Amino acid sequence: MNPLNTISAKNKKSVYFENLDGLRFFAFLAVFISHATLFLGYSNLSPTFYWIKKNILVNGDVGVSFFFVLSGFLITYLLLKEKDDCDKISLKNFYIRRILRIWPVYFTTIIVGFFILPMIAKLFVGNGPFVFLLNPSFTLLPQYMLFLANFNLAFTGGSSVPTDVLWSISVEEQFYLVWPWLIAFLPRKHLLKALGAIILGSCIYRYFYALSPNVIAYSTFSVMSDLAIGSVLAYLVYTKNNIIDKLRNTPRLIIFSAYTFLFLIIFGRHYATDALIGNNIFYALFISIFPLILALIYSFVILDQNEMSRSIFKIGKSKTLSFFGKISYGLYSYHIFAFAIILLIALSLGFNLRYASLLQWIIIAFTSLITVFFLSIISYYGMEKPFLNKKPKTDDN
Repeated sequence: MNPLNTISAKNKKSVYFENLDGLRFFAFLAVFISHATLFLGYSNLSPTFYWIKKNILVNGDVGVSFFFVLSGFLITYLLLKEKDDCDKISLKNFYIRRILRIWPVYFTTIIVGFFILPMIAKLFVGNGPFVFLLNPSFTLLPQYMLFLANFNLAFTGGSSVPTDVLWSISVEEQFYLVWPWLIAFLPRKHLLKALGAIILGSCIYRYFYALSPNVIAYSTFSVMSDLAIGSVLAYLVYTKNNIIDKLRNTPRLIIFSAYTFLFLIIFGRHYATDALIGNNIFYALFISIFPLILALIYSFVILDQNEMSRSIFKIGKSKTLSFFGKISYGLYSYHIFAFAIILLIALSLGFNLRYASLLQWIIIAFTSLITVFFLSIISYYGMEKPFLNKKPKTDDN
């Protein structure tokens, strides 16, 4: 996740995409609903709930995919602008800004997830089991410190649920390690070729690992096409490509149809995978290509919110949703902590952590959501914003 979307340049003008903050919140909400379904102890074995769970509730991966497309768009657009405004990209300042934005929350999550939360949980459950894995393996701590934990998830399984959510931050940091250098030193006329090669390589990688769902979900080489497609969009928007000019006046009916299609493929994709199971070639092709389709529609959504004149609704008009988007990094990083806190409180009040009560699940999920809002607001104003205020301006500003 990359919540920062402003940049200062020599002309003192800033870039701010006011309609993107609110979209981040909806991406987080998809992750939250998915994890609430998986980790809050609710058990319902009815075929109806199984269908709802599989097709509607557990779709957190599509929220993370949106974060990646958005991150690729923002970082690439801002780097292109910096290079033009300042004649070069200050790589040192870029990394200082990224560190100040990403590291405080990231390492706070590691400290709480590896050291504090397990000790608190032990006071409530002793050495007994919890509804999800809370105690991380300390042998994996170096991977988290080096932003490589996503590969552990991809190939060997997770460490603990509260820290496993950081896998996407690892992917982002790996992206930051490479992409600014390419924009800084690769001639602009070759950028689209480089992005095309990244997208193609990602598709091929997914094809060969199609039968390994964890690799598809968490490996950088699998998900990097999302970042690349967001970067392609940024390039086209920034260079005022003719394709973008033609899309600016897209009729409202087409915009509505695109959003409808987005929901249909998100909630209907499992029908395709179920139908293709047993036919390895077509199944692998679907796994290889589907993320591209999703990322392209996400790009259309980003384009609609920022460039199109006939949007159904500009989400930036909602100050509440925009604020929720601003604190979405904390919401994403801390929401499993909120689950643990509420479940431990429920346990102390005598509630069973594994239950079949729909009402209890809704109450625990809603209370967890309120809790993570509270934690994220404290984090944003008490830690994130003070660090952001220390970030250097672009180049020598």
